[in-house]
Amino acid sequence: MARILLTHSPQTRANYYGARALAGLQALGDVVIGFMIDLSRRVTPRRSSRAARPKAP
Repeated sequence: MARILLTHSPQTRANYYGARALAGLQALGDVVIGFMIDLSRRVTPRRSSRAARPKAP
């Protein structure tokens, strides 16, 4: 199953992803909401790839 990272702030996410769209994403995979919202840390390819790795059982 895919892991989908949403980097949007809560306000921005509400503008782009309503309940129906979020449910559609959740049907496609594990949705991580609020990934890297902390603006003091840069979103880098390495951080994104680490966050996208499946969780160990």
